[in-house]
Amino acid sequence: MATYIGSGTAESPYLIQTPEQFRDAFKDQGTPGTYYEVTNDIDMGGMVIGGYYQVRARIDGKGHVISNAKHEQNYLCQRWWGSLKNIHIIMGYYLESRKIRYFAQSDGSSSQYDTLIENVRLEFTDAFYDWNTFRINVNDMVNLIVNENLDSGRRTYWCTGAQNSKVDVSATDTQASSYPGIDTAIWNTTGGAVPVLIPQTGDYSGYTHVMGKTLVDGVARSRQVRAVSADKH
Repeated sequence: MATYIGSGTAESPYLIQTPEQFRDAFKDQGTPGTYYEVTNDIDMGGMVIGGYYQVRARIDGKGHVISNAKHEQNYLCQRWWGSLKNIHIIMGYYLESRKIRYFAQSDGSSSQYDTLIENVRLEFTDAFYDWNTFRINVNDMVNLIVNENLDSGRRTYWCTGAQNSKVDVSATDTQASSYPGIDTAIWNTTGGAVPVLIPQTGDYSGYTHVMGKTLVDGVARSRQVRAVSADKH
C-alpha cells in the first residue's frame, strides 16, 4: 500500500502526489471516511483503478487531472460511500468485456456517509456499454460531467441532482448554457470546449517535509528511511 504525507483528517488530509497513492485512495474502504487531497496533475501510466470495493474515501482533487487510467470492472466501485469532488479523471477499460456501465452498483444509504459527487468530470476514452442504461447510482450529485471521448466523436452528459439524473448535451457541450447551475468559480466555461476544472491551491503550510540523501561509503544508495519527531507534524 502507498504511504502518504498527512494524517487523513479534514484538517490534515493525506496528500496524493503519485499514481500509486491515487489508486489506493480510490479503493479505501476504511470507516469512518479518510480525507485525501490531490496536489498535482497525475499521469497514471495505464494503471488500473477501482474494482470491487465499498469506497469510503473523501477525495478532493483540487481541480487537477488524473489521466491515462484504466477501470478494473464495468463499474468504478462496488459501492460508493465516500465523496469525490473537484477532479477530472480520464480513463479507458482494462478489458474490452468490461466497458463502463455505471459509476457504482449502489451508494450508501446511511447518513454517516457523504455519498457525494461534486464538480467532477469523468472522461472515458473507450465506448460505453450502453449510454441509455449508464447509471451513476449516487443520490447526491452536483455539477458532474460524464463524456465518452472517441476518435469517432464525443458524447456528453450533464448530471446534477437526483440519482441517475442525466441530460444529453452532446450537441451543445461546448456552450456554458448547456450546464445550468455550473459554478464558474470552479469551472472554466470559456474557450469553446467542454468545461474544465480550474486548479486550486491547497494550504500545505502545516506539513513538514524531510529532505536528504542516503550514502554508503560516500556513494548514493537507496535505503528505507523513517523520520521520527516528538513535535507536531
